[in-house]
Amino acid sequence: MARCAALMESSARHRTRDSVSPPDDCPFERRDIQLAISPEIAVEYEEILDRLGVPPNLLNEFIRDLPTRETVTWVHLGRRIKMERDPDDEIILATADSANAKYLVTYDKDLLELPWEQRRRFKFEIVTPAQLLERIA
Repeated sequence: MARCAALMESSARHRTRDSVSPPDDCPFERRDIQLAISPEIAVEYEEILDRLGVPPNLLNEFIRDLPTRETVTWVHLGRRIKMERDPDDEIILATADSANAKYLVTYDKDLLELPWEQRRRFKFEIVTPAQLLERIA
């Protein structure tokens, strides 16, 4: 299997479903999937983990080690994608676009329910974690 980039949208505020565990023979374990992250996304991860009460020492370690992970691809944002419905999603979409991601993985209802007219301009598919696991299994 070729490697593919995926952006895992981190926002806990939109989480509406139960967690999904990856299968035993998981592409994440085989390093077939890269997590695409921009500096703007890293800041969002840090803010969300802080709000969730992650202890400062673990949070600092996570942010410090993130750039050195084998499964992380850092990207710098190129074109910005304007979203009328939720401007906060523009960074998520721009990161997936800049990474040439195959999937944007999220529970964000605004992103999952984008009309086809808007989705078709993306080179990536917007899916839930369960849908990603179905596609890569």
